[in-house]
Amino acid sequence: GNGIGYLLFCRTCHREYNVKIGQAFGSVVCWQPGACCGIIAVFGFLREHSSLYRAEFSSKDVEVIERRTLFRRFFALESLTIRHRRYAGGWTDAFERELFCRGQAAGVLLHDPERHEFVLVEQLRIGLIDSAEDSPWVLELVAGMLDKPEDMEAMAKREVQEETGLDVQAVKPICQYYNSPGGSDEKIHLYYAQVDSSQAGGIHGLASEHEDIKVVVLSVTEVLDALHDGRINNAMAIIALQWFELNYGCIR
Repeated sequence: GNGIGYLLFCRTCHREYNVKIGQAFGSVVCWQPGACCGIIAVFGFLREHSSLYRAEFSSKDVEVIERRTLFRRFFALESLTIRHRRYAGGWTDAFERELFCRGQAAGVLLHDPERHEFVLVEQLRIGLIDSAEDSPWVLELVAGMLDKPEDMEAMAKREVQEETGLDVQAVKPICQYYNSPGGSDEKIHLYYAQVDSSQAGGIHGLASEHEDIKVVVLSVTEVLDALHDGRINNAMAIIALQWFELNYGCIR
């Protein structure tokens, strides 16, 4: 026919689905009606049974001719003069780019599967100070920056305790991504952790860092509604909650 049929097993909800994969582009043609996780199973199968794309070039194909620090306080701004290999062959001329240096950070989606609640935090974020549409007090995940030699997961657990007063025994990796690679080196590590939301609440944060953080406990439904209507408007929370919908949709 016009596609290849597979019987796939979804590891999220432990059910089997009959799917049909289009031969031309590997697109999903159909999956079992009403299957909440069928699309996840399909893409999981494709990811494990297809050749993986890799970038043609690597960091070895970039030459840094000059690197200068323009500004350094809490963050840093650098100017780089570079040239790099071209897809058509040869090298570009030398040109300048500015790099906003933020380093690595982590965020943790805190979920209580028994009470069907999320534990989020709200605090002032300077990036929204001039926004006419949105409050600069942002509803977001517990998050922190890696500003000293420390294991990333250990730092994430420490931030949970500092910002919510909760202790987590284990964190599950969600993904890693670069927040704005066109001009910043910031790399985000996202995690999921289970907590007892009945113990969450109050105002937290380090006075030495001028933190004033309110813990907000909301139902899963309330938070996902806020995601869908745009009230949750920061990338870290959006990505983590979309991951939650894809991987834990069956327990909502």
